[in-house]
Formats: sequence, structure tokens, C-alpha cells
Amino acid sequence: MRSAIVGLTLFVTACAVTGVIWLTNYRSLPLQTSSANLTIAEEELGPKVAPNGPHPKVEVSEREYNFGAMTLGSHGTHKFVLKNVGEAPLEVVARESDTSCQCTLGKLSDDGAIPPGGSVDVELQWEIKSPNPEFRHWAILRTNDPAERKLELVIRGRVEHPYLLSPNDAWDLGTIVDDQPTIVRGTIVSPIHDSFKIERMETQNEQASLTWEPLSEDRLKELKAKSGYELTVSVRPDLPVGSVSMSMGLHLDPPLTDAKDPLRLSLHGIHPGPIEVLGQGWSAKSNAVMLGEFSASEGKTQKLSLFVRDLPEDLQLLEVKPATETVKVHLEKDAPLNDHVTRYFLTIEVPPGAPANRKRTQAEKLELRFNHPKAQQMNIVVDYLSL
Repeated sequence: MRSAIVGLTLFVTACAVTGVIWLTNYRSLPLQTSSANLTIAEEELGPKVAPNGPHPKVEVSEREYNFGAMTLGSHGTHKFVLKNVGEAPLEVVARESDTSCQCTLGKLSDDGAIPPGGSVDVELQWEIKSPNPEFRHWAILRTNDPAERKLELVIRGRVEHPYLLSPNDAWDLGTIVDDQPTIVRGTIVSPIHDSFKIERMETQNEQASLTWEPLSEDRLKELKAKSGYELTVSVRPDLPVGSVSMSMGLHLDPPLTDAKDPLRLSLHGIHPGPIEVLGQGWSAKSNAVMLGEFSASEGKTQKLSLFVRDLPEDLQLLEVKPATETVKVHLEKDAPLNDHVTRYFLTIEVPPGAPANRKRTQAEKLELRFNHPKAQQMNIVVDYLSL
């Protein structure tokens, strides 16, 4: 009988983890995957036990391994050590139906046994494939040790995002005033990385800027994080009137993904400015005119009221971008309401034409340019379905 055992291979592939057990030897043990095995008596599924001894005795370094926190898409490995401390060769069998997922068995020595005093490493390799916060999967090895007919090895742990923003949803800018920047603060921390860097911030909104400072040890302990920063966002007041939505991309080291995608930070607020829009179908939250469904052959017209302040001259609509034949915009003046406020009518017209779906992401996006020094731009969305 050969005394050296080189290995056994056990692959474990699960919805959360793919584990691979390697035990390298010289001879393959047959896989027992037939459905007929389901009816075999439990004691007959593994190697035969000698009726009178001597017997092997399996000793395992640990039966359960908790790998702690890992990130989605990351890989891990761990070795279990099996040792035969008995008086007879130890036989080991792994069956595909004896795992919580897929199982593949590798090779053993010529006699398919671990000699007394011998040991072998069982290595598990896994990949985190599901964002479930916790998981437990198992693999059973069947032996001819009468006290350990079924030896269960367990891998468990938790899955965490490598970076956490707080607030964890859109950051609220509130009401953006005209005479000073709007400041909001939050944090970015990592429960995984001992340290990380914010390499740079990218945004298409030149009115927004970002600065960061490392968090203190006490603050990290409070947030249950290993590393992190306090973030300060500053937004200038020279924004288009109405609902404000913008985003920032934080480029981090280590990166968020293998593709080095930035971590997105979203900002939302309202810039009322000196022009207030009211009327049927107007959504101030999204700066959208909701025209609904109508006949394409008839078209649709919607009139909104614009209440304009702080403008001694008449409001003028200088430009509509992009210029389009599918949506027309007209501005006309109404009588002044008082010395400070004048009402105007803004007419949104979809002329008769071909049917068109302009709802949600397909909606018309228009940029209106005015002569008002404090409200030079207003972005609106025209949402409709013409049939």
C-alpha cells in the first residue's frame, strides 16, 4: 500500500459560493450519482466498515470555517486538514448528492485510503456570486471510521459591499438659494479594506464640487468600518430653475469593480429661482409636462402659468433647444399681479402628426433660455403618447 496521498478534489459551486476541494492522489474513486442510490440504506452509502476492527479514526482540523466579510465577485480559499489517527487505513468517499450544490470527486492513492498517521489537505475555493448578507453551504465526506460515517465540512460568512455611502440613497440638496452655495455632507466607508483612496471625482455638472477628509478612529468605530472619509458637496446657485438632479462618480483605489467603475453619488434638490411654474399636468418634482394620451391626428396643447419676479423688463423666451417640429413652445405675457410679480403663459404644443411614444425615458427633453439674469435656463420634459 502506498503511504503517500497526494490529494482529493471536491468542487463546490453554490448560488452564493463555489467551493473547490482538492485532494490529489493516484487513483480515482467512482462517483455515486445514480438516483438509485437515494434508496440505499444510509449506512451503505459510504465505505464499508470492518466488523471487528482494527478501525481508522478521522481527525479534522476544523469542521466549520467562517471567512468573515467578503465582497461580491471576490474569491477565497481555505484548507481543512484530515488526519487518520486510527489503526487501519481511512477511506473517504464524496457523493454529488451529499452536498448542498455540485460535487466532483478527484483521485486517491492506489488503495484509495489514508494510512494510519497520514493526513491530507482539503482545500475549498469559492467565489461570492450572490449579494445575500449571509449564507451556509456544506459538503459531506463519508468514511469508514465507525464514529465518523458522515463528516460534514461547512463554509459560512457574510457578503458586504466594499464601499458604503451615507446617506445610502440620493443626497437631498433641499431648496437651493440664489445668494450662496448649498452644502451637504455625508460619508463613504469600507467594512472590507483597511485603507482606500479617493483618486478623483468626475461630474458633468460644473456647479458641483467635492472635498473629503479621513474619518477619525472613533468615527470609524461608530460606523463599524475599517476606513473612510467625510464627504462635503458644494453646489453653486447658478443652476437651471426647477428640479435639480446631478451625479458624481468617485474613482476609488482599490476600485469598486474589476472594470474600475466609479461609485455613483446622486444629488437631488429644487431651485425655485424667480420663476415659478404652475398648471395642469405640470410636475415640479421632475420638471415635466405630462400631456397623457391623445390622437396624433389632432395633436395636443397645454398652457402653463409662469409667475416671474425680479425682472423690470418683459420676460423673453430667447431659445428652445433642441429646435424640433414635434414640440412647440410659446410665451405670452399676462397682466402684472403686483409690483413684483408678473404672470406669463407658457404654451406647450404637440402639432398634429405621426403617432409617437414620448413617455418616460423617451420623453422630449427641452432647454429653455430666458433673458432673466437670475433664471437664464429652465430644463423641461414633455411626456406624452400620441396614437
